[in-house]
Amino acid sequence: MKKTTWSCRLLIASTALSIAIANAMPAARAENKASENSKVAEPSPQLVLPLAMAEKHFYIAPMLVPENSTLEKTLDEAGLAKAQGKYDEARMLYKTALADSQKRTDKTIKIRSALINCQIAECLFLSGKTQLAELQLHQSLEALNNPDGNYYIARFPTLFALGYLYLRTDQLSEASAKFEEALKITKDPLSLQTVKAKEALALVLVKQKKIDQAKVLLEESIKLANKLEEEEEDESDHEPNETYDATNYANLAYCNFTEGNLEEAAKNYAEAQKELGEKLPTESKTAIEVMNGHIAVLKLLKRDADALKLKEKVKSLEARPLTFVRAFHPEEQISAEVVAYLRAIQTKIKGNWHPTRGQFSNQAVVVFRVLRDGKIKNVRIVGTSGNDTIDKNAMEAVEASAPFGPLPELPNKAKSFNMEMTFDYNLMHERK
Repeated sequence: MKKTTWSCRLLIASTALSIAIANAMPAARAENKASENSKVAEPSPQLVLPLAMAEKHFYIAPMLVPENSTLEKTLDEAGLAKAQGKYDEARMLYKTALADSQKRTDKTIKIRSALINCQIAECLFLSGKTQLAELQLHQSLEALNNPDGNYYIARFPTLFALGYLYLRTDQLSEASAKFEEALKITKDPLSLQTVKAKEALALVLVKQKKIDQAKVLLEESIKLANKLEEEEEDESDHEPNETYDATNYANLAYCNFTEGNLEEAAKNYAEAQKELGEKLPTESKTAIEVMNGHIAVLKLLKRDADALKLKEKVKSLEARPLTFVRAFHPEEQISAEVVAYLRAIQTKIKGNWHPTRGQFSNQAVVVFRVLRDGKIKNVRIVGTSGNDTIDKNAMEAVEASAPFGPLPELPNKAKSFNMEMTFDYNLMHERK
């Protein structure tokens, strides 16, 4: 007997969540105290190497945490503890959240559990327990390797975190392999995942002293990020609240610095700061890293007045209170009218889906943008089933269902939204 199921997620950028990704390495402690008369060393340009990039997209939004639940509260407490550098406390809270999550037998349990495991691994890494962190991430990947589907939503961040762990510990071949695998499973050239995977691969090349190749990848990543931001600007009443390429510009500036091209480095650091903006959608620590690199280059260029202005800005950022990523539940800020609209879309697509018969069990994940008038664009596979016919059937079901009705009022007054639908194919044989 054949059983087919479906699910969907609404993907709308929200300014309500503040982001603070903890630095992937604790601050280095000086082995010997400097004498009272010695000067404090000036910061120098460094690669921006966070462990978990774009945490809201990769680690929080896919969790689908029930609103006002004990799980949401525990995850919020864990996020704050991690932001404050209390890694052991955060890890124990995440373990409590994991136990709570596994009691909730909904469709997202495996995804949510894998993403919480990533947070536990990050806390282990940040507290110096690198081998345990690596083991935790490998166990998460193994749990996602099963016949029920590829679970790309959870596999990508897990591979990504593991890649950054290897990058931080200078296991460059292993890092490159994980980033390549993460890039491969996206199957979507126009996505934040692709932007960040290309950047991560570029950082491996920088570590390998292959600066020219790294610059090519960083520039590709910047171009792709610009396309994503242009799409948001064209289809929204508000400015996009994510900066996809700030760290790309900063790392490109670092490449310029290593080549001795200080003018170009200063230019790219300025672009990175422009992307970060006054609201600093990324964590303050990352912004401070970028600014410190820029200050160092400005000093080498004898632009001391500009360097001094940036120093003052760094001081103001350092004085800011800590923020963290709140847990995310399915219908945050979504009205009943929007929920009804989404259900109507799901019903229509389900009616146009005619799965091919065959002995397989997997998922095809499709993303598409719904415009103000109900028309759609950018229909694409972001999680392949591994079978071209299955993927094609899923896309055809979406395309045949459009256009939908005009949009109701969306969160943040958005004019459009991305919708993700998962088509599950499960073949169950009757046992004699």
